[in-house]
Amino acid sequence: MTKVSDEIEVGGLAEGVAFSPDGNYAYIGNFLDSNMSIMRINGTQVTDTGNKLQLPGHPASLRGAPK
Repeated sequence: MTKVSDEIEVGGLAEGVAFSPDGNYAYIGNFLDSNMSIMRINGTQVTDTGNKLQLPGHPASLRGAPK
């Protein structure tokens, strides 16, 4: 069973997530805002970095590099 312990506001119509190769960051694509929210991951704790990566258009999909 999964338990929600907290929520973090991202952007409009979040539709995808990709993780940095080291697993320390998550990038969430926000379709309506045409940007990506950047979250810091430390163990089981996720915090908003307060940074957004502005995109030239809507994010359509996300994927990380193959390992």
